[in-house]
Amino acid sequence: MNSPCEKFANDPLMLHFHAGFRFKTLEIKVNQEFLSRVHRFVSIELKKWLKPGYYTNRRETQGRKDMKQAYNLWIGICLMLLAGSAVADKTRQNIIIILVDALRPDHISYFGYPCAMTPNIDRIAESGVVFMDATTSIPLTNPALATLLTSQPISRTGVNRNGISLLPDNPTLAEILKANGYQTYAVVSCWALYHNRSGLHKGFDHYIDSGTSLSLELDAKQVTARAIGLVDSQMNEPFFLFVGYSEPHQPHQLYPDLSGSEKTCAPDNRTDVEKNYDSEVSYVDYWMGQLLKKLDSHGWLKNSFLIIMSDHGESLGEKNYVGHGRKLYEHILHISLIFSGPRIPEAKKIQRPVYILDIMPTILSYLGLESKTKLAGRDLLPHINQNEPLPEIPMYYETNSIAVLDLPGLKKIGRATPPSAIALRNGNLKIIYDLKKKNWEIYDLARDPKEEHNLFDQQNPEHHKLAEKLLENFKENSASGPHLKLEFTP
Repeated sequence: MNSPCEKFANDPLMLHFHAGFRFKTLEIKVNQEFLSRVHRFVSIELKKWLKPGYYTNRRETQGRKDMKQAYNLWIGICLMLLAGSAVADKTRQNIIIILVDALRPDHISYFGYPCAMTPNIDRIAESGVVFMDATTSIPLTNPALATLLTSQPISRTGVNRNGISLLPDNPTLAEILKANGYQTYAVVSCWALYHNRSGLHKGFDHYIDSGTSLSLELDAKQVTARAIGLVDSQMNEPFFLFVGYSEPHQPHQLYPDLSGSEKTCAPDNRTDVEKNYDSEVSYVDYWMGQLLKKLDSHGWLKNSFLIIMSDHGESLGEKNYVGHGRKLYEHILHISLIFSGPRIPEAKKIQRPVYILDIMPTILSYLGLESKTKLAGRDLLPHINQNEPLPEIPMYYETNSIAVLDLPGLKKIGRATPPSAIALRNGNLKIIYDLKKKNWEIYDLARDPKEEHNLFDQQNPEHHKLAEKLLENFKENSASGPHLKLEFTP
C-alpha cells in the first residue's frame, strides 16, 4: 500500500487520506513547498499507522483507538493544508491591467457622467473599488507607464517624455511576476509603447505592438483581437496580462455605436469635441467588454485581480486647451482607476488621493510578493480593506512639450532637458510652475476643484515655502532635476 503522503504529493490538487474504515477526499490547491513540509511531517509522525497490515495485527480496541487518533491527525493536516492553500491562492491570482489612454473618470457613467457610455466599465466598477481621486505622475503615456510598472519617480525611470526608453536598472512589475512563476503578456497600441522606443517590454514573455516606428497604431478592435488570440492560444495560469488601448486619445473621431443599446444623454449640451471623445470612450468600452467576455469564458476573471485605469486624463476645451501633454491641471492629471477581484470589496468608493506609483506596491502586496528595490508608492490594501489611514505623500508632477525622435544622441539630450511645467500637490493645495512663462499658480482643490481661482500671492510666506518644496521635489523626482540648477524666485 502506498503512503497517502506519497499519493497527495504526486497529485497536489487532491488530498486522499485513509484512517481505518474511513476514506476522505478533499480537493484543494496548495503550493509545492508547503506540500513538501506536510509530506515530511506525515512521513515521520504517522509512519506506524501507514504500515501495510497494521490494523489487522493489533487488538481491536487498540486498533480503534489508533484509528481515531490517525483520523484526528489527518483532519488537522487537512486544516493545515487548507490554511496553506489560502496563502498559496494569494500568490496565484492572475493580474490583468487594462489601460485606456486618456480616459477621464468624469466621462464614465459610474463616476457620475450623465451620458450612459460605458456599461462594461460600469459593471466592473460596481463589483469592485473605485478611486475617485487618483492622479498620474506625468500626462504622457510612456513616462506615466514607466512610473506605473516600476513604482519609481521619473528621476529613477529616466523617462521624462515619449520616445525615451526606461533605464535598464529598474526592475519592472513584469520581471518580478515572471520570477515568481507568472507568464507575462502585453498587447499595446500607442507608438510610444513600442518595445524599441519604451523599454517597457522587459519581463514580458510576449509583448505585441505594431512592430516598427512607421506602423499605424492599432484601434480597439485590433487590440482586442490580438489579446483574444493570446487568450485562446497561449495563456496559462497564473498570468499577468497588460492590454493598452489608444482610444480615446487624440485625434478624437466619431465611431459607430456597436453596443446595440440606446445611449442616453439628457440634456445633451456637449460640444462637438466632447461628443467625439465620448464616441471613442463608448467604442473602447465595447471592445474591452468583448475581451472581458473571452477571459470570463475561460473561467479566468473569477481568479484575477483586474485593474482598469488610464495613464492620464484629457482636456476637452477647459482653459482653452484640447489635449493633455502640455498642462498640469486636474482634468489632465486625474486618471480612471478601478480594482476588482477576489478579496477586493464590492461597490466601494475611495475618496482619499492616490497616485499612479501606488498601484505596483498594492499588486505585490495582494500577491504576498516583495520587490528587492524600494518602491516609491504605497500599499493601498490596508486602506481599502480595513479603512486604515492612508499616509499622505507629496505628489509631484511634470510634463514636457515635445517627444524625442528616435535618432542617435537625442534621448540623452531629452533626459537632461528641463520640463515645460512642474507641479506639487500637498494635501488640498496644489502649486504649478510654468518654466517657460515663469508663471506661478496655487489652487485649493477642496474648494476649487476646477482650478479657476489662482491663489498665488507673491507676498505670502506660506506660498514661498510651498514653492521651495516644489523645487525640492523637482530635484528629487525629475529626470532632469539632478542635471539642472534652477532657482525659482516667486
